[in-house]
Amino acid sequence: MGIVTIKNGSGLPKYRQIVNSIEKAIAEGTLKKGNKLPSLNSIKNKHNVSRDTVLTAFNDLKTRGIVESIVGKGYYVLSENVQIHHKIFLLFDEFNSFKEDLYNSFIETLGVNIQVDLFFHHFNTRVFSNLINDNLGDYSYYVVMPANIDNTERVINRLPHDKVFILDQTNDRLNQYPAVYQNFEKDIFKGLEKVDPLLKKYNKLILLFEPKKQPQGILKGFKLFCESYNYN
Repeated sequence: MGIVTIKNGSGLPKYRQIVNSIEKAIAEGTLKKGNKLPSLNSIKNKHNVSRDTVLTAFNDLKTRGIVESIVGKGYYVLSENVQIHHKIFLLFDEFNSFKEDLYNSFIETLGVNIQVDLFFHHFNTRVFSNLINDNLGDYSYYVVMPANIDNTERVINRLPHDKVFILDQTNDRLNQYPAVYQNFEKDIFKGLEKVDPLLKKYNKLILLFEPKKQPQGILKGFKLFCESYNYN
């Protein structure tokens, strides 16, 4: 008996039967890490299914990190952990105490059976682009922190739109994607406004601002506060 079993009339989609068959073979030890899967065409011809059906099954396994594809060779078992339901690409700008808290909260919220791979672009346009391009099609979802890098939408648009979530900062060119972000302009204005009585002894406020890394909203909110409360 082959690795893949498909029963007509079972009520279960054929691509799902292929996925289940391969998962079972891995769980039972018939397929091990590094083993090659039956080819697309062999499954297609043996079970009289379309190539797209087989490809859908393989892509499901690939986005969960269970198999990998090697150009010109085929598909191979990458992980024997078939309990992984989703594999998430998480791209941060840099690592600091705030990002550590954010990451830990993210992991705790997701729960079990979800694999998260964390990457950093360090505000480098080339690194940002390469990380996304190198991981196209390898994940169930992509959670991206674009920071204030120029033209990030051109790179992000290469990803499946229904699989992308924007984190921390966004802009008008990314408004087609779901996002969880901070209102930096409002936050710094309200924060300074709250401590204004303590700032009255100063005639001038100076903001140390790094434009390549820090959100423009911080600068806008700071300027608005200074103008509103007559600071130089």
